[in-house]
Amino acid sequence: MFTFTVNSPSPTPAFDLLGVDLLGVGQLDVDQLRADTRGCSEVIHLNNAGSALAPAIVVDTMVDFLRQEEMQGGYEAHAEAQDRLDNVYTSIATLLATEPTHIALTESATSSWDRAFASIAFTEPFTSKSRILVSSSEYASNVLPIMQIVKRTGATLEFIADSPEGVTDLDSLEKLMDESVALVAINHCPSQNGLINDVAGIGEIIRSTNPNTWYLVDACQSVGQLSVDAPAIGADFLSVTGRKFMRGPRGTGFLYCSSRALAELEPFPLDLHGGHWDSALHYSVRQWCPPI
Repeated sequence: MFTFTVNSPSPTPAFDLLGVDLLGVGQLDVDQLRADTRGCSEVIHLNNAGSALAPAIVVDTMVDFLRQEEMQGGYEAHAEAQDRLDNVYTSIATLLATEPTHIALTESATSSWDRAFASIAFTEPFTSKSRILVSSSEYASNVLPIMQIVKRTGATLEFIADSPEGVTDLDSLEKLMDESVALVAINHCPSQNGLINDVAGIGEIIRSTNPNTWYLVDACQSVGQLSVDAPAIGADFLSVTGRKFMRGPRGTGFLYCSSRALAELEPFPLDLHGGHWDSALHYSVRQWCPPI
């Protein structure tokens, strides 16, 4: 799927070749967007799927903060920026049509995905009877930890067949689903082919055939390109990076967690951002409150 931005008149619809409004925002002022991105004057950059050119406000904010750390110290600079950091939860939640309490900030999409997977494996350990279903185009960094769990526990890893169009085939998934399926892991947009998997349709199949199955979606290539309604997809987790189509800094990412995931799973490993050390042998999981 392609969108036209280079050398386009302003304003330009964020439409694909089929005329679909991908972001649900209507008109984009491409001339202004390019003017706000200093790198556009130097290169024609076509690697947003790897890491996008950052707009000036992102780079300037990062540099200003590093200068502030240099002069004040890291913790002091962080304290002064706390309100802006809290607001990130709200802005991401708005983007994904959810609430701030369902958002966690991380270092990358891979870190987000790993944390989600680890919470499942820690709370409801996989066994030799567990089956894990993944898309045939799943990102290698997602499949590798699954392979580790399979090797350690004897669980079964199965790849869902593709349709003739190349996307994850819903009929094939439905035939594979039963009560032994512990996890379905799907990428929304595979990085190597630009197709769009029907993650909402996959969510419907999971809920209708085995609602106990955990559903993990890698959305690092879709959020920022497509309009993504996380609750409507029905996934328990969506992992996203900041550096691609969000055009944020490298070393940033976030994770959407469903109400079910928040209620039934425990993060692993916990740190002081996610839990309390209550007494010598006891801890509790932190319940985060959104900024007022």
